[in-house]
Amino acid sequence: MGTPKPGVLLPDGRPMMAHVLETLGAVCHQVAVSGHTAHHAEDHPLPPSLIRIPDLRPGQGPLAALEAILASRLDSRYLVVSCDQPLLTAALLYRLASQTPASETGIPGFFCAINQAGKRLLDPFPGIYPDHLLGDVQRALDAGHRSIRDCIRPWESHAVPVSSDEEQQLKSMNTPADIEALFRAQGSR
Repeated sequence: MGTPKPGVLLPDGRPMMAHVLETLGAVCHQVAVSGHTAHHAEDHPLPPSLIRIPDLRPGQGPLAALEAILASRLDSRYLVVSCDQPLLTAALLYRLASQTPASETGIPGFFCAINQAGKRLLDPFPGIYPDHLLGDVQRALDAGHRSIRDCIRPWESHAVPVSSDEEQQLKSMNTPADIEALFRAQGSR
């Protein structure tokens, strides 16, 4: 990206992180930030009231951020999104979460939101992560693995079908070209 993703400016002038936090705030009673962003947001400061969860293994990427979230004990399950999904809407997050069946323990299981044309694509974000998955995440990190996709692949998951419009809302912005395309699309509306 050339700059930390959370601070990348969107067509409306706000940093990506601000949109994601606002979207989560409309769905969740408590919002927290984990990972590198939790303590390195100098250009676009986070609200002081926001809960910050430091990585237990700094520099190990998103899987380490997930470990910190699950180990925080703030709750027994967490709706986790990525800071680079600026098109997410509260309505989509609510629908995905409400269509995630409860497990035998009563705690909703992990969901895989993307289910395109009958082809299930495992994407870790957004997802509901119960805290009982912490051991799996820790074992993966202990073994030197850093891929969330590889870690979650064996988990029981639930795919929620999404429309093509919703699929666009789930898109991650990973390159400057992605942001430029977003600006063009927003300008044509």
